[in-house]
Amino acid sequence: MFRAMATDSAQAQWTVQALLDLFDQSWTVADLGCGTGHLSEALAPVVSRVIAVDESGAMLTAARKRLSVWDNVDVRSGSVEALPIEDGAVDVALLFMVTHFVLEPHKVLGEVRRVLAPGGRVVILDLTSHEREEYSLQMGHVWQGFSEEQVRAWVTDAGLTVARYRVLPADPKAKGPALFSLVARKGKS
Repeated sequence: MFRAMATDSAQAQWTVQALLDLFDQSWTVADLGCGTGHLSEALAPVVSRVIAVDESGAMLTAARKRLSVWDNVDVRSGSVEALPIEDGAVDVALLFMVTHFVLEPHKVLGEVRRVLAPGGRVVILDLTSHEREEYSLQMGHVWQGFSEEQVRAWVTDAGLTVARYRVLPADPKAKGPALFSLVARKGKS
Protein backbone atom coordinates (compact mmCIF):
# COMPACT_ATOMS: atom_id res chain seq x y z
CA MET A 1 0.00 0.00 0.00
CA PHE A 2 2.75 2.46 1.00
CA ARG A 3 4.67 1.84 -2.22
CA ALA A 4 1.54 2.56 -4.22
CA MET A 5 1.20 5.91 -2.45
CA ALA A 6 4.67 7.24 -3.12
CA THR A 7 7.38 7.30 -5.73
CA ASP A 8 10.87 6.00 -4.97
CA SER A 9 12.27 9.53 -4.82
CA ALA A 10 9.58 10.66 -2.39
CA GLN A 11 10.29 7.62 -0.21
CA ALA A 12 13.99 8.47 -0.14
CA GLN A 13 13.18 12.06 0.85
CA TRP A 14 10.84 10.94 3.63
CA THR A 15 13.43 8.47 4.87
CA VAL A 16 16.09 11.16 5.15
CA GLN A 17 13.69 13.61 6.80
CA ALA A 18 12.69 10.99 9.38
CA LEU A 19 16.34 10.10 10.09
CA LEU A 20 17.12 13.77 10.77
CA ASP A 21 14.90 13.41 13.83
CA LEU A 22 17.76 11.41 15.39
CA PHE A 23 19.52 14.75 15.85
CA ASP A 24 18.91 16.05 19.36
CA GLN A 25 16.81 19.21 19.26
CA SER A 26 19.21 20.91 21.69
CA TRP A 27 22.25 20.50 19.41
CA THR A 28 24.25 23.12 17.58
CA VAL A 29 25.30 21.79 14.18
CA ALA A 30 27.99 23.29 11.95
CA ASP A 31 27.52 22.89 8.20
CA LEU A 32 31.10 23.52 7.09
CA GLY A 33 31.49 24.46 3.44
CA CYS A 34 27.73 24.92 3.34
CA GLY A 35 27.51 26.00 -0.30
CA THR A 36 23.98 27.15 -1.08
CA GLY A 37 22.66 25.95 2.29
CA HIS A 38 20.76 22.85 1.21
CA LEU A 39 21.96 20.77 4.18
CA SER A 40 21.46 23.62 6.66
CA GLU A 41 17.90 24.00 5.42
CA ALA A 42 17.19 20.32 6.12
CA LEU A 43 18.71 20.56 9.62
CA ALA A 44 17.09 23.82 10.74
CA PRO A 45 13.71 22.32 11.73
CA VAL A 46 15.25 19.60 13.93
CA VAL A 47 18.11 21.23 15.89
CA SER A 48 18.51 24.24 18.15
CA ARG A 49 21.05 26.06 16.00
CA VAL A 50 22.84 25.70 12.67
CA ILE A 51 26.06 27.54 11.90
CA ALA A 52 26.58 27.54 8.12
CA VAL A 53 30.10 28.49 6.99
CA ASP A 54 31.45 29.05 3.48
CA GLU A 55 34.10 31.29 1.95
CA SER A 56 32.52 31.81 -1.47
CA GLY A 57 30.60 35.06 -1.76
CA ALA A 58 28.25 33.62 -4.38
CA MET A 59 27.51 30.55 -2.25
CA LEU A 60 26.91 32.68 0.84
CA THR A 61 24.50 34.93 -1.06
CA ALA A 62 22.50 31.89 -2.18
CA ALA A 63 22.64 30.36 1.32
CA ARG A 64 21.48 33.57 3.00
CA LYS A 65 18.55 33.78 0.60
CA ARG A 66 17.58 30.13 1.10
CA LEU A 67 18.01 30.22 4.89
CA SER A 68 16.49 33.64 5.61
CA VAL A 69 13.25 32.04 6.85
CA TRP A 70 15.07 30.25 9.69
CA ASP A 71 15.79 32.23 12.88
CA ASN A 72 18.08 29.48 14.19
CA VAL A 73 20.52 29.52 11.25
CA ASP A 74 23.62 31.71 11.40
CA VAL A 75 25.36 32.05 8.01
CA ARG A 76 29.02 33.03 8.40
CA SER A 77 31.77 33.93 5.97
CA GLY A 78 34.97 32.03 6.60
CA SER A 79 37.21 29.18 5.59
CA VAL A 80 37.19 25.66 6.95
CA GLU A 81 40.89 26.08 7.75
CA ALA A 82 40.13 28.97 10.16
CA LEU A 83 36.54 28.51 11.28
CA PRO A 84 34.65 31.58 12.52
CA ILE A 85 33.24 29.51 15.40
CA GLU A 86 34.04 29.62 19.10
CA ASP A 87 35.93 26.79 20.82
CA GLY A 88 33.69 23.92 21.91
CA ALA A 89 30.52 25.50 20.50
CA VAL A 90 29.35 22.68 18.23
CA ASP A 91 27.79 19.29 18.96
CA VAL A 92 28.03 18.02 15.37
CA ALA A 93 30.19 19.24 12.49
CA LEU A 94 29.40 18.23 8.92
CA LEU A 95 31.95 18.25 6.09
CA PHE A 96 29.94 17.12 3.07
CA MET A 97 31.91 17.11 -0.19
CA VAL A 98 34.36 19.70 1.14
CA THR A 99 37.72 18.14 2.02
CA HIS A 100 38.71 17.35 -1.58
CA PHE A 101 38.75 21.13 -2.22
CA VAL A 102 41.23 22.07 0.56
CA LEU A 103 45.02 21.92 0.46
CA GLU A 104 45.52 20.53 3.96
CA PRO A 105 42.54 18.46 5.16
CA HIS A 106 44.40 17.48 8.34
CA LYS A 107 44.42 21.15 9.38
CA VAL A 108 40.68 21.35 8.75
CA LEU A 109 40.18 18.40 11.08
CA GLY A 110 42.22 20.18 13.76
CA GLU A 111 39.87 23.15 13.43
CA VAL A 112 36.86 20.86 13.62
CA ARG A 113 38.23 19.36 16.84
CA ARG A 114 38.66 22.86 18.27
CA VAL A 115 35.03 23.84 17.66
CA LEU A 116 33.51 20.53 18.79
CA ALA A 117 32.13 20.29 22.30
CA PRO A 118 33.42 17.40 24.43
CA GLY A 119 31.77 14.26 23.07
CA GLY A 120 30.93 16.04 19.80
CA ARG A 121 31.02 14.33 16.44
CA VAL A 122 32.12 15.11 12.93
CA VAL A 123 30.62 13.44 9.86
CA ILE A 124 32.69 13.55 6.69
CA LEU A 125 31.14 12.65 3.34
CA ASP A 126 33.55 12.71 0.42
CA LEU A 127 35.02 10.92 -2.58
CA THR A 128 37.00 7.70 -2.37
CA SER A 129 40.33 7.61 -4.22
CA HIS A 130 39.93 7.82 -7.98
CA GLU A 131 41.87 8.54 -11.17
CA ARG A 132 39.63 11.24 -12.64
CA GLU A 133 42.17 13.98 -13.29
CA GLU A 134 39.56 16.00 -15.17
CA TYR A 135 37.90 16.78 -11.82
CA SER A 136 40.92 18.87 -10.87
CA LEU A 137 40.87 20.74 -14.15
CA GLN A 138 37.13 21.17 -14.55
CA MET A 139 35.92 21.50 -10.96
CA GLY A 140 38.94 22.65 -8.99
CA HIS A 141 39.38 19.51 -6.91
CA VAL A 142 42.69 19.58 -5.05
CA TRP A 143 42.50 15.89 -4.13
CA GLN A 144 41.46 12.90 -6.22
CA GLY A 145 39.49 11.46 -3.37
CA PHE A 146 40.88 9.78 -0.28
CA SER A 147 41.79 6.31 0.88
CA GLU A 148 40.38 5.01 4.13
CA GLU A 149 43.86 4.85 5.66
CA GLN A 150 44.60 8.46 4.73
CA VAL A 151 41.41 9.84 6.27
CA ARG A 152 41.68 7.69 9.39
CA ALA A 153 45.25 8.93 9.94
CA TRP A 154 44.25 12.60 9.60
CA VAL A 155 41.32 12.17 11.97
CA THR A 156 43.46 10.37 14.56
CA ASP A 157 46.27 12.94 14.24
CA ALA A 158 43.68 15.68 14.91
CA GLY A 159 42.86 14.03 18.25
CA LEU A 160 39.55 12.50 17.21
CA THR A 161 38.47 8.88 17.44
CA VAL A 162 37.01 7.17 14.38
CA ALA A 163 33.66 5.61 15.21
CA ARG A 164 32.76 4.37 11.73
CA TYR A 165 34.03 4.42 8.16
CA ARG A 166 32.14 2.96 5.25
CA VAL A 167 31.97 3.21 1.50
CA LEU A 168 28.42 4.11 0.57
CA PRO A 169 26.44 1.96 -1.86
CA ALA A 170 26.69 3.40 -5.35
CA ASP A 171 23.66 4.62 -7.21
CA PRO A 172 23.45 2.48 -10.36
CA LYS A 173 22.98 5.69 -12.40
CA ALA A 174 26.06 7.39 -10.93
CA LYS A 175 29.06 7.87 -13.18
CA GLY A 176 31.52 9.35 -10.69
CA PRO A 177 33.70 7.86 -7.98
CA ALA A 178 32.26 6.15 -4.93
CA LEU A 179 31.59 8.14 -1.77
CA PHE A 180 32.54 7.34 1.80
CA SER A 181 31.24 8.50 5.13
CA LEU A 182 33.31 8.73 8.27
CA VAL A 183 32.07 9.54 11.75
CA ALA A 184 34.56 10.56 14.43
CA ARG A 185 34.22 11.76 18.01
CA LYS A 186 36.00 14.19 20.26
CA GLY A 187 36.76 12.83 23.74
CA LYS A 188 34.49 13.87 26.59
CA SER A 189 37.24 15.50 28.62
